[in-house]
Formats: sequence, C-alpha cells, structure tokens
Amino acid sequence: MGTARPFLSQGSASVRCVETVWIVYHDSGPDNNILGVFGNEEEAHEYQELMAPQFEKGVLMTPFPVPWRQGTTEVQIG
Repeated sequence: MGTARPFLSQGSASVRCVETVWIVYHDSGPDNNILGVFGNEEEAHEYQELMAPQFEKGVLMTPFPVPWRQGTTEVQIG
C-alpha cells in the first residue's frame, strides 16, 4: 500500500485546486460515516480498499464536484 491520506486543508496554509473530490465513506452505522476526502480517484480507491475490512458493509466511494469562485463569479451546487 502507498501513502494515501485524506485531503485536509487547514486555513490558507495548504490549498490544492481540484474540480472533483472523492469521498470515502461507510454505511455501517448512523454516525461519523465520512472516512476521508481525496483529491484524486486513485488515492481514494487505495484508502477504500484499506478501510473496507473494518466495516460490516464495506466502504463506499463517490465523486463530488467542487464549486469554484473566481472574482465575482460564483458556482453553487443545488
């Protein structure tokens, strides 16, 4: 296994520009379902495989488009 880690941004210290994030989550319980958010599919898939044995129903992964803002232009989801 590589070094796949969830993508986390703390303030403006670490910024990665992505158009889509990959959310790794489980459906085995009602709380704390999101396990990680990744900037690319390969890392998300690697983490999904690593975490799946720990959950009764396995682990799921889904892409989610990231809204962007440039100047006065804004894109919203929903």
